[in-house]
Amino acid sequence: MGVGNSLLASYALAGPIPAGTWSIIGDGLLAGDTASSIDIRFEVVLRPLASEGDAGGVGPEQPIVVFQHHFVRDPNNRFGAVAYSDQGQGVAATARAGDLLVWRMVGVRGDPGAIFIPNGDGPNTGGRIPRLDLPH
Repeated sequence: MGVGNSLLASYALAGPIPAGTWSIIGDGLLAGDTASSIDIRFEVVLRPLASEGDAGGVGPEQPIVVFQHHFVRDPNNRFGAVAYSDQGQGVAATARAGDLLVWRMVGVRGDPGAIFIPNGDGPNTGGRIPRLDLPH
């Protein structure tokens, strides 16, 4: 995904999420012939289902926690994963069964032609598979 693009994954929740510390692993690869850096924002939002009687399919999104990281490609290992992990305080989400937890990655700014690829290959590229750890 390049600057101005986004990628998301969603999960249907069973109920509410408490406020607390979220942990993220956001390792990724940086591609593009001349690209050396890109900034990625990782957003976690609640996307509620519409209430009974509402005309739409979903209600407005509720931001829970946001992370942002400046990824710099290793010029000596151009195809290696760039590590990123962090923790942040998230707000409580009064989710109902079936509401969606959405993890969105957004390319904010970067070198011309920069492309961010979440590290789905884990240790094969020298990194970890991206994941979120929710508060308990």
